[in-house]
Amino acid sequence: EYLGDNIDVITNVLSFPNLEYMGREISNGQDTGTTYRQNITQILTPKLKCIKDQAHISLPLTSWDLPDIEYIGDSIFTSLQTAPIQTINIGSKVKTIKSTAFDRVDGATINIDLPAPDAGDTSWKADAPWGATNTTVNWTGIVQ
Repeated sequence: EYLGDNIDVITNVLSFPNLEYMGREISNGQDTGTTYRQNITQILTPKLKCIKDQAHISLPLTSWDLPDIEYIGDSIFTSLQTAPIQTINIGSKVKTIKSTAFDRVDGATINIDLPAPDAGDTSWKADAPWGATNTTVNWTGIVQ
């Protein structure tokens, strides 16, 4: 449930090679008056399929690769501050990104391995950039 690092041993990258579901709170400890895990700028989640609504991610991530993600819920970053993330790479398996998934993201680039939505598309794709501001969405998938 908790990942402790009160002596800042964890640096740069935190790896969860078998994580498939992210429920709630991957945090730098600020809610408890501490500032642990301020060094973590990337988390590796190669098998992650689902990020629950209000996951409250509050690490100083600069990039995140989500090659197997299928579902990204609303407001996944904490409401305490704007997420510093610069790049989010989403694989072709994604089926849903909720309309406010990235509402704390500002100035990022989101690369998604799917073709861009058509003009009349009313699916989740049409909600891009899913609540983020000043954000570029690059649709890198090829139309079949």
